[in-house]
Amino acid sequence: MGRNGRSAMFCVVCGAEGETYDGLCKECYIKRGKFVDLPDNVDIVLCAHCGAMLVGNHWEREDDPVTRAVESAITVGKGVELNPELHVEEEDERNFRVSVGLHIHVKEKDIEFFDTKETRVRKKQGTCLECSRERGFYYEAIVQLRARHRKLTEDEIDEAEASAKKMAADSGSFVSKIEEVKGGVDIYMGKMRDGKAVAVSLAARNGASTDETRTLAGRKDGKDLYRWTLLVRMPPFKRGDLVFFEDKIWEVRSFAKSRANIEEITSGTRMSMPVDELEDLPTIVREGAVREAVVVSDHGKELQIMHPDTFSTVELSMPKAYKKGQKEIKVVVYDGEIYPYLL
Repeated sequence: MGRNGRSAMFCVVCGAEGETYDGLCKECYIKRGKFVDLPDNVDIVLCAHCGAMLVGNHWEREDDPVTRAVESAITVGKGVELNPELHVEEEDERNFRVSVGLHIHVKEKDIEFFDTKETRVRKKQGTCLECSRERGFYYEAIVQLRARHRKLTEDEIDEAEASAKKMAADSGSFVSKIEEVKGGVDIYMGKMRDGKAVAVSLAARNGASTDETRTLAGRKDGKDLYRWTLLVRMPPFKRGDLVFFEDKIWEVRSFAKSRANIEEITSGTRMSMPVDELEDLPTIVREGAVREAVVVSDHGKELQIMHPDTFSTVELSMPKAYKKGQKEIKVVVYDGEIYPYLL
C-alpha cells in the first residue's frame, strides 16, 4: 500500500492495472467521487425597483447577481479545493445558461483534474424592504426647514433637498416625500439617522439652530417605534447678507456651526461672532443693497463719488483698499450713509 491510500494493484471496477485510490484507478475514482455538486436550476430573487438581491432573509446590492448565485449554489466535498470559471450566456431577460469550469484538487489523494457542469439561473422579481417602504410612504423622520423673519431662498431649499437625497442614497435608504409648506419645506426621510444627519449638516453650514421631538408610532418586537420631527431654523440672514455692527457694514461670509464669519465691506477686516448675537443686529438683504457709484475724483485722502439715488456729489475718506483711477465703485446705502463695498 502506497502513500495517501494508493496501491500498485488493479482497479476493482474496470480492471486497469497501475496505481489505485481506495481500490479504484484515477479515472474511476474521479467518475464515482462526489467532489462538487451544482443543481440543474438556480433561482434568484431581485428587487424589481432597485435591483437588490435576496440573500437568505435579507437584501444586498450586488453588481453581478448571476455569478454570485451560481458560486453560492456550488457544493464542495470535504478536503476538496475548487477554482471555478464561469461562462454566462443569456437566453432571455430572465434566464441564463451558465457553464462552470471546475479546477478540482482532492487534497487527501493529491489528485487534480478539470470538470465542467452546467446550470440555468432563473431570475424572479420581488420587492425589497426599502422599496416597499418607499412606495408605501414610510418615514422615520421629518426634517422641517424654516427661517426666522424671512422666507427661505430657492438655493437654500435646493441645498436641503440635495443633501437629503445624497444622504439617503449613500446609506441605501430613500426620501419618501419633499413638500413645500407655508414657511418652508418638509423632507420625509426613510431612516431616522439620515434625518438627523441632514439636520446637523444643514445647521452647521448655515448657522441654523435645531430642535427635535418624537411621537410614538407603534411597537415592534416589544420595542416602541418613534417618528422624529427635526426642526432646522435658519437665522434671519444668509451667506452674502449684510449686518450693521459698530457703525460699519459687515458681510456674512460663512458659518462654522453656531458662529458666523463676517468681513467689513470697506477694510476687509474679518471676525467671528456667535450667530445668536448677530440675530439682534440690523440685517440688510444683499440683493439690491450693493450699488454702483460713479467716481468723480480721487485726490489725496479724499474720494468723491456721485450718490446713486440723488446724483449729488458725496465726499468719503479714501479707503485703503481703493485703487486709484477707478471709474466706478460699489457702495451700500444704509440709513442715509454711504459705505464703500470693496470686497
